[in-house]
Order: sequence, then structure tokens, then C-alpha cells
Amino acid sequence: MQEKSKCLSELLNEECQLVIIKLTEVLSDWYKQAQAAFIQTEILAKDMTQFEKSMSEFLNTLDNSVESYQTDLELLTNELKELHQENKLGGSSRDHEGDDFSVKTLDADFRGNKSKSSPNRGSSREQHAKSMRKGIKDLCVLQEEVWSMVKENADLVNQFQALTLSLFSSEGSPYPPSLNTPEKSESDVSVSGKSE
Repeated sequence: MQEKSKCLSELLNEECQLVIIKLTEVLSDWYKQAQAAFIQTEILAKDMTQFEKSMSEFLNTLDNSVESYQTDLELLTNELKELHQENKLGGSSRDHEGDDFSVKTLDADFRGNKSKSSPNRGSSREQHAKSMRKGIKDLCVLQEEVWSMVKENADLVNQFQALTLSLFSSEGSPYPPSLNTPEKSESDVSVSGKSE
């Protein structure tokens, strides 16, 4: 009985300890990579929310400034019209033909500005939409890269698990493997074939 216990302790110390150490090293490396990918996605998500907030604030400020400019211009045009009407009533119409022309052109310019402001607003919204689409595309590309890294890590873990189980089975270990290994995918088979 003592000899068997000595045999078992020697096997555990010499054979299993090295395998367990290697397994822990591989798992720690995989965990570090997965943690780095997760932190990167978290940082990008925070950056996107901050960017959306700043863009919405900028659009609100721009809309408010355009509205205040248009109201000020409309008030100025109305005051000029009233002044022209008062001058027209007080004096001859011949003396104030130039004023009438200037008020009409100012009014026409104001209407033109109003009609032009809507396409400008639309173009700024189009630019905003383009920049948002570009940001979303960049996020999708990054997400694909992260998913490919996660898939590669999962494949590596499956290969390592298969190698460990084959090592235990080839050495004739008295302990049956406790893990039920899933069926190998095509990528597992191709990678394990390359490693052999």
C-alpha cells in the first residue's frame, strides 16, 4: 500500500504537475487576451456614447443659433418696412424710391436665406448621418476582429483540452477523463492535423 502511494505521489509530482503548470500558463495567457479585447470594446462603447452626446449638443446649439439669427433678421426687416411706411406717409414717394428698393431686396434676400437654410440643415444632417455610419462600420469591423480572436482562443482551448485528454489516455492513466469533449469542428481537425 505504501509503495502504491509512493508511486502515485511520484506520478503526480513528475507527470501531472508539469501538465497542470502548462495548462495554467496557457489559460492565463488566453484570459489576458480576452480581458484586453473586452476592455477595448468597453472603451470604444464609451467613446461612441460620448461622441453621440457631443454631436447632439452641437446640433441643438446650431439649430438654436440659426433660429435666433432668423428671428433677428425678421425683426429687422419688419422694422425697416415700418420705417419705410412712415417715411412714405410723411414725404413724397419719389424721394424714397431707393429705400423701397433696398427694403424689397432685403426682404427677398431674407426669403432666399430662409429657403437656403433648409438644404444647409439637411446637408449637415447628411454629414452627421455619414459620420455616424462610418463610426458604426468601424465598430462592426472591430467587433468582427474581436469575434475572430475569441474564436481562435476557443479553438486553442479545445485543442489544448484534446491534447491533454489524449496525453492522459496514451499514458494509460487510471483516471478516466471527466470532461465530455464536444465533437471536433473542421477547424479543430485541420489545426490538430497541422500540429501533429
